[in-house]
Amino acid sequence: MDKKIERYFGRNLISKLYVVSIVLIGAAVLIATLYRIYVGLPIALAGIVLFFVSAVFRVSDKDIDEKVDSALKNYGEECIKGKHIGKRELSGDEFVYFTGYLCDKPNVRFKSGSDGKLRTSRFFVTAVSVTRSECIVCASVYDLLGASPREDTFIYLTAESDNSLTRTELEFPRGVVKYTAADGQAFCLPDDAQADDLISKISRI
Repeated sequence: MDKKIERYFGRNLISKLYVVSIVLIGAAVLIATLYRIYVGLPIALAGIVLFFVSAVFRVSDKDIDEKVDSALKNYGEECIKGKHIGKRELSGDEFVYFTGYLCDKPNVRFKSGSDGKLRTSRFFVTAVSVTRSECIVCASVYDLLGASPREDTFIYLTAESDNSLTRTELEFPRGVVKYTAADGQAFCLPDDAQADDLISKISRI
């Protein structure tokens, strides 16, 4: 069943019912232990029915993460395979992959999950390949709510091109850096050591 992702970023009544069902089951067990089994049985049955109904329709942190992980896993096959630099066809294996959440438009919805991690309705996948003579960046922004089509960016830099990148740290969510090339095209990377190392290599081409 295809779950409606917008439930996750909305009031998510289904998740609240899921919690209520667990409370009901727990209360039924407690009542059955302290009093009689038949007293707790109706509450237990209500809790079990509510649990299974809400579990089917509930959109969890895991469901959102699986959407992002699927895009990341399939990115080389879907967005890189078939692209060419001159006569050379690109291979997804030569790229390093990154992903993260974005809140770069006014209609982006966000939520802090039960694990404390902030998730938004937009996320990026960026693939970077850097050698001594060239840099290739394939980047895409996805909309989990389907409000806009996937936004793709392809950047190719060589020793002969202007390789300057303007760095902008995004305020929300934190931990994401936007890099803008001389031609105005932009891509995002996490603010971590691996990404910093690749940016340093790009500057030395």
